[in-house]
Amino acid sequence: MTPPVAPAPASRPAPAALPPLIILGASVRALAQSAQLAGWGVYAADLFGDTDLRKAAVCAQRVGLPGDFDRYPDGLAAAANTFPAGPWCYSGALENYPDLIDCIAADRPLAGNAGAVVKRVRDPRELSSALREAGLLFPTTQFLPDTIPIDGSWVIKPTASAGGRGIQRWTKQTAATHQATDSHSRQSIPVWQEWIEGLSFSAAFLLSAGAAEIFCLSWQLVGLPWCHCQPHAYCGSINLSLADLPIFWRQQLDKVGALLAAHFGLIGLIGVDLVVDADGRLVVIEVNPRPTASMELGERSTGRSLAASHLSASGFCSPTPNAPLMLPTRGLLKTPAPSPPDFSTGFWTWPVSGQTPTKHGRYWPTCLNPISWFLSARLC
Repeated sequence: MTPPVAPAPASRPAPAALPPLIILGASVRALAQSAQLAGWGVYAADLFGDTDLRKAAVCAQRVGLPGDFDRYPDGLAAAANTFPAGPWCYSGALENYPDLIDCIAADRPLAGNAGAVVKRVRDPRELSSALREAGLLFPTTQFLPDTIPIDGSWVIKPTASAGGRGIQRWTKQTAATHQATDSHSRQSIPVWQEWIEGLSFSAAFLLSAGAAEIFCLSWQLVGLPWCHCQPHAYCGSINLSLADLPIFWRQQLDKVGALLAAHFGLIGLIGVDLVVDADGRLVVIEVNPRPTASMELGERSTGRSLAASHLSASGFCSPTPNAPLMLPTRGLLKTPAPSPPDFSTGFWTWPVSGQTPTKHGRYWPTCLNPISWFLSARLC
C-alpha cells in the first residue's frame, strides 16, 4: 500500500501570551493536546504529524519523510532547531537514544530525565539489582543464550525498543534465526528473560525530588489478533480505578515508585510495565522514563493534567495547570490500521458520551466502555 502523502507542516501564529514548549518523540499527540490545554504554545515533531497534533500545536513537523527531517530520531533534533527558545520534553521512544536527549538538552532546558538517568534505569542489570534489593520482583534475565531452553519459556527482547516490538518467544526456530543474523545488523543488543505468564498492566508514577505518587493504572492490551499486530505488541489500554486496587498491590507499587525516585533520581511522569503472575504477585518488566501512551487515560479519568503534572514535577510551571480537560475516557486502542481500505488512512475515537466519532491520522485509538469492576471481579 502506498503511504499517504504527508501534509505540509502545520503552523499558525502563537498568541503572544503563550510560552513555547517543544515536544519531541515518535508520537506526541496526547502530550501536545494536554500541554495546549495547560496554556502552552506547543511546537512538536513526531513520526505522524496527525490531524489532532496539528490542531493542538503552533507548529507541527513530521519526521521520517524525504526532506529536511528525513531521519528518525535525528530528524527530531533538526526540527527542534527550527523552533523558538523554550523548554522541551519527550515521549516514546527517545529513551532508546539517551545521547540524543543530552544533545538536545544542551541547547534548551529539559523537562524530564537526562541521558545518564535514562541509561541507568534502562540497564536490566542495575534495574534488576535495585528491585531485588528492595524486595521487588523482576524476571530472571540473561545476556547470552547458551543455557536458555528453547521451549518458549523464555523471550528474547531488544534492549532498545518500544511498544513490545522485537519481542519473541525463544524457540528452536527463533534461536536459529538469531544465530544466522549478523550481530552488526541488529538494531540493539538483545537480552533473554524468563516469560512471566499473567496479566499485563502499566503503572504511571509522578516523581519529584525523591517523592513518588501513583498517577494512574491501566490494563494493557497486548498482542490481540483482531488488532492485526505481532504477538507481544502493545495494542492499547483500559483505565483502572486506583480505589479498586488491592492493598498488597498498592503497597508494592508504592515501593516501586519510591525506589525509582530515590535510587535512580527519576523525575516527572514515568511508566512502569508490570505483570501480575498466577500467584497474584507484581513483577516489574521494564521502566519507561517519560510520559507513556496510556497516561492520557489518567488525565481523562481524574481531571489532572498530564502535561502540567509532568512539567511541574520537572520544575516548570504551566500557565493554566487546571484547565478543563477533554471528555472522560476509560479505554484507548492503539494499533496499526487494519487491512480494509476504508480504515487504511485513519483512526476513529468515540467519546463515552455517545457523541459523533471523529477521524484522525493513520493510527486509530478507540475509547472503550468503562470496566471499573475489572480488578475486583477478575483478580481479587
